Amino acid sequence: MTNLKGINFLMDRRINLRWPDAVKINIRHFEFLDVFLYKEYIDISEMKLLSNFEPKELLHLSAKCETGSLKCLFSRNNFSQVKNLNLFRFVIGNEDVKVFKNNLNLENIKFFDINLRLISISDLFCNAKDYNIKYIYICQIYMFPIRFGIYF
Repeated sequence: MTNLKGINFLMDRRINLRWPDAVKINIRHFEFLDVFLYKEYIDISEMKLLSNFEPKELLHLSAKCETGSLKCLFSRNNFSQVKNLNLFRFVIGNEDVKVFKNNLNLENIKFFDINLRLISISDLFCNAKDYNIKYIYICQIYMFPIRFGIYF
């Protein structure tokens, strides 16, 4: 699979990314141009597994999840080269503050059907850093409680 450029995961809620204990799978590093994940729900342990992937161009995630999932996913800094980020159906909370602090290469970001809990979108970025963002698409953002402020 030396020429593999992308990987797509199309899953319903009956399939997960975990394997039985008897199966030993050690994923240390996967490098792709694009990574797509469509799933009904993804838990923290599956986010940790995804953090081993290293997409260079596009990261597209569409899955319901817990707050803190973004922090778990971006904690290994494997997504620092991603230029296009699409997040659909995520729940984002205080645990995810400054989650994009090392993602200075981001050019296009799409937030769709996002639940913000005690956080605003601007809290995901670091004020002390210069980003290369050219386009942000924001649609169906729900805030609990309501806080206004998308400042760059």
